[in-house]
Amino acid sequence: MKRFKLFIFSILILIFLINSKSVFAENKINIIANKDQIQREEEIEIKVDLSGISVASYTLEIYFDNQKLEAVNMPENSNIVDNIIRYTWVSENGKNNENIESNPFIFKAIDEENTSIVVTGEFYNEAGEQVIIENNLKEIKIGNEESNTEQLLLNEENNVADNNSKLKIMRLQYEGITPEFNPDTLEYYITVDSTITGTELTAIPENKDANVTVAGNTNWKNGLNTIIITVESKDKSTKTEYKIYVTKTDNKETANADLETLAVKEGTLTPEFSNNVTKYKLDLSNETTALTILAIPQKEGASVEITGNENLVEGDNKIEITVTAENGITSKTFEIIAHRRNSEEETEYKEEQEIQVQRLSALLGDENNITENDAENLEEENTHKEQEEEKNNNMLVGAGIVIAIVLVGVIIYIVKKN
Repeated sequence: MKRFKLFIFSILILIFLINSKSVFAENKINIIANKDQIQREEEIEIKVDLSGISVASYTLEIYFDNQKLEAVNMPENSNIVDNIIRYTWVSENGKNNENIESNPFIFKAIDEENTSIVVTGEFYNEAGEQVIIENNLKEIKIGNEESNTEQLLLNEENNVADNNSKLKIMRLQYEGITPEFNPDTLEYYITVDSTITGTELTAIPENKDANVTVAGNTNWKNGLNTIIITVESKDKSTKTEYKIYVTKTDNKETANADLETLAVKEGTLTPEFSNNVTKYKLDLSNETTALTILAIPQKEGASVEITGNENLVEGDNKIEITVTAENGITSKTFEIIAHRRNSEEETEYKEEQEIQVQRLSALLGDENNITENDAENLEEENTHKEQEEEKNNNMLVGAGIVIAIVLVGVIIYIVKKN
């Protein structure tokens, strides 16, 4: 999982400016570097410039590849987690300021490979209104031109397939989207306040030459809104459509479409149930033709509909659990791919189970043998101790008799003398 975070700012990020646009963004973050190119172990200074933009507060998120750069110094009010620096600034008088330039963020090159720094953020004016400012990135050249050329050729050789139409990164400016992004998960959910009318969206494809279009991220109405992100492959042979279902409401409780419990009587879900996971797998015996599913919503007023859990065929079966919130608008679908083993798979499964049982029995048998040997050794040791104790006791008794005889002799001698 961490390798994914470490690799997200590869050469694919160069299409960022093309594919992460908001139709209502009027301003753009300006990133200033004190050098155009650095060598390994050399430092570079980065500042974020908001010249000509009036804001009273903002929070920056600075993304970098921590396999290529090390953050060695940051301004106050900064914190870093993995490859993300978060920096917060608030105007001292609470009023709008123009020509704001952040204190420098200092990075050190730790690998000879070109990379990029991406800066996103949330910006607000003195009235508490959000100011939309377009994201930006800064290319950083590391090493000499020869090594950079070699790396560029290597990147070209390792390019993603021309028919790839998946996203590498997807990010909204608001928190709360579920499930966590995965290139293979095509549906997502988020509930926002009724004052929000749209979102800036970052969508970066796995193939840098794929075409990304975004629709539905502006002019939201109260109720359900749908963002559609379409990725068309470089060779135009495939398209993948990602959907984000956005509920705009002033009562988030009635928009709750999460589950309290999701369990299947006939098997165990993989992974373990979580509302942040909407896709699961389930392995079933050949004898299982229907599933008993327990799906309890978090909110009493929500309803649950289950489809596909009966008349299971051999192979993969798709079961959907759709939760509709109390408002009757918001819904969330959980998917289970239940694999019913065929006769051949069932035979192999049972043989594997028997092998496991035999291994366990053999292991338990060895443990029992060890226990029996230990018991025999302990018994022998106890017998030896008992013999030693009996010998010592006999010696003590003998010594006592000798002492008693001597004392009696002394007493008799004293009596006769007197």
